[in-house]
Amino acid sequence: MGFEDFKEGKENKEGGKVKHPFKTICCGGTFDPFHIGHKKFLEEAYSLGEKVVIGLTCDEMTHGKEVSSKIKPFKERKKNLEKYLESKGWLERTEIVEIKNPLGTAAENKKFQAIIVTEETLKNAFKINEERKKRGMNELTIIVVPLVKDSTGEPISSTRIRKGEINVKGEILRK
Repeated sequence: MGFEDFKEGKENKEGGKVKHPFKTICCGGTFDPFHIGHKKFLEEAYSLGEKVVIGLTCDEMTHGKEVSSKIKPFKERKKNLEKYLESKGWLERTEIVEIKNPLGTAAENKKFQAIIVTEETLKNAFKINEERKKRGMNELTIIVVPLVKDSTGEPISSTRIRKGEINVKGEILRK
């Protein structure tokens, strides 16, 4: 299911619009360097969820990423994320949890109703739902948010920023 399916808001029984279609949704990532794509991703999450649980990858999970030496430690990434969320007025609707594996807490938490992913992380959402099914839990509604692209049509990513190809706004630095 794509984000567009929820954009207009869900109708309640009385025919009025529900402000947030989901009570509790989840998403995850490393969020470093924090860039315009992350901002768009979180904007979508907060437009759909009354409460958003963000799984922030632990330091060990960042070691296998490209140019991992440039990724900030967990505490610093969490602090930067909280600062951004507070600037948007979303912090009180947030729970940030440390995740230690690709499924995070999404495979276990019964309160989650939906998961927000990009096409890059869609496979993990399917795995999470498989695990939830095995545990006798409801599957999560999967909402795919499109990646933000730079002027050349390439996705803006933290890896490309760490490599020096683009900046956090997605502006090309070198080819």
